[in-house]
Amino acid sequence: MKGLVFISFLEFLELRLGVPALEELLARAPLASGGAFTSVGSYPDEEFGVLLGAGCAALGTEAPETLEEFGIYLFRRLAWEHEELVGGYRGVLELLRRLDEHIHASVKAIHPDAEVPEFEVLREEGASIVLEYRSPRALEPLARGLLRGCFEHFDEPHTVRSEPHASDPHRFTFFIDPLTAAADGSASA
Repeated sequence: MKGLVFISFLEFLELRLGVPALEELLARAPLASGGAFTSVGSYPDEEFGVLLGAGCAALGTEAPETLEEFGIYLFRRLAWEHEELVGGYRGVLELLRRLDEHIHASVKAIHPDAEVPEFEVLREEGASIVLEYRSPRALEPLARGLLRGCFEHFDEPHTVRSEPHASDPHRFTFFIDPLTAAADGSASA
């Protein structure tokens, strides 16, 4: 896994816990790297698992919740740092249609050894979309958080639910539907 993910997760934890608690977490976590990551480095997935476990313990949350919230944070960070990759899109659906061919291809150009997840649009019906996610890491909650961050970025309220693939733990299907405005002005699914 690329160091950018590790560094971003440490920033996320620092915002939630504060610097002293993060320093204590890093001192106690059995990280082979000692917690020293570079954005261009690559680190074992197991190292992220250790960091995630320590972060969840410190936050008092479960891994899926933590990963989803981190995904929202990560999208915001990536959109800010790489506006050139996101800024040309008019909305979420346009971005999702070109995610693998444009954004992930750009990541691979910068980091040829990066193992990016794959997304495939299976079906579109108006503003609803069915999207398949494939990744050897099976970080579906992180992908859901990235999707939520994307919808927030474009100010397009949607619901996102997912279902695992029956025979492959590395595949999930996301069902994404727009929120509709209720008569009282609130949003509903």
